[in-house]
Amino acid sequence: LYVMFRYHQKQGLQLEQLILRKDIGIILLGSLTGISSFLFFYLNLSLNVWIMFAIVLVVFSLILAAVYYTHPVSKTLTGVLKTKM
Repeated sequence: LYVMFRYHQKQGLQLEQLILRKDIGIILLGSLTGISSFLFFYLNLSLNVWIMFAIVLVVFSLILAAVYYTHPVSKTLTGVLKTKM
């Protein structure tokens, strides 16, 4: 994440523009999901295992939905599917 931040900063983007970029947001959300699942599963916090699994599954589904709706290839595929239906 830091390397991507430095690369975009060298390209002339300001911090506000970097926060609004979707690819960095998706990577940050994925990192937070990984950290939270590490805390839940490996440090054995007081939540039930099935509840933790459901939380991780929901967050992972949200990440997949964000990637699907922001990726240009998926927009093209969605347009093709809408025209054929």
